[in-house]
Amino acid sequence: MTDPLAQFWVHDVIVERFAGTAAFGPLFDAPTVEHCNVAERSQVVRDSSGVEVVTSASVAFPVSLDPIPLESRVTLPTGRVTRVVTASASDLGTPFPDTLVIQLA
Repeated sequence: MTDPLAQFWVHDVIVERFAGTAAFGPLFDAPTVEHCNVAERSQVVRDSSGVEVVTSASVAFPVSLDPIPLESRVTLPTGRVTRVVTASASDLGTPFPDTLVIQLA
């Protein structure tokens, strides 16, 4: 089955998935390049602890993408490196295709 949103995945970002914490700081998996759609705009969201934070970008991916954990590093097309504050899958129902959306600090 083809991706009905393929024409919208016009950006590439580099994702380093958070793998845990070690004695000298966070650990990340090897970087992967992912096709997506980036919207750089400020937005207030709640993080995993319920605290309101201002995010600087949201990124939508195909729902088939491997999950992106919170605290993962993302390098945007502009070269700015940021971290994942929230991650969720949209499930709007027919006729809207599902997507994975992350919010970045």
